[in-house]
Amino acid sequence: MSELKFLMVLFIVCLKASMVVGQNNNDLPSESRIHKDLNIFFRKYYSKQFLDPKVYQTKDLEMVSFDYESEDTLRPDQISIQKFPGYFMDTLSRECLALIFPANSYPTGPIWGIPYAMLFVYKYQNNKWALKYVENFYGRLELISFNKNNKLNQIHVNIDYCNQGLCQWLTVIAHFQNYKLNTLFYDNSYNDLMSLASRIEAKDEYLTNPLRGDTLGKEVHLDDIKDLNGDNINEIVMKEEITLFNTVRKDGLYYETLTRRKVYQYINGKLKLTEAFPYIKEELSYQFSNE
Repeated sequence: MSELKFLMVLFIVCLKASMVVGQNNNDLPSESRIHKDLNIFFRKYYSKQFLDPKVYQTKDLEMVSFDYESEDTLRPDQISIQKFPGYFMDTLSRECLALIFPANSYPTGPIWGIPYAMLFVYKYQNNKWALKYVENFYGRLELISFNKNNKLNQIHVNIDYCNQGLCQWLTVIAHFQNYKLNTLFYDNSYNDLMSLASRIEAKDEYLTNPLRGDTLGKEVHLDDIKDLNGDNINEIVMKEEITLFNTVRKDGLYYETLTRRKVYQYINGKLKLTEAFPYIKEELSYQFSNE
């Protein structure tokens, strides 16, 4: 009886130990570790010390508005960190993207333009996280997956912003190829409909009305990611919408939209357009207020 109790206690102890080890293995890189790596990178970069070009990509770093040069180090309250666990470069071991951007020092709302950040990629090796890749990147992202047969993740960026009344959308799909971040799809869309309508309604004396059929906007957004033909590889469906000016009447601005979907396949590390559906036309209007 005592031997059975001893074995039960031993089993519980081993089980708890394995759970602790599992929890430690599943931890992501700590914010203090990421903060330290960021300061080391900036210190070496601004003092022109050697940075391994296989790891550190230093092009267009001025797009990220960290106030590093005026500080000896960036404090923890000066940065914000988002973590995205997954598999990006290969599936040999777990990886984690860390998106690091200035906190409370750079506006990231839709009226301020495109936010930028630093992208750090960590790989779990030899029971610890190792920094494998550094590059500046857009300040927002989500993970997507093309292939159900492997664990690799890809990156989707969708950012809306306005500049002097012109609304724009940035759509990017990227992946890692040969251990480098590579852009698969890029589109910077725009739509001036609301800006035009408000200026007409306000009787802007400097406004020249567009002609019938003039393009007011052309938007491209990621519409869906799904397996359309049963091969366990997801197709990428993009939605394209063109806005054309029609006329202005007393009650509002009249326009039409042409909408279609495009299907892309991920083939040999590239997105290939495989099908473009016909445009669907719709006549619409923006009604002015009665004030």
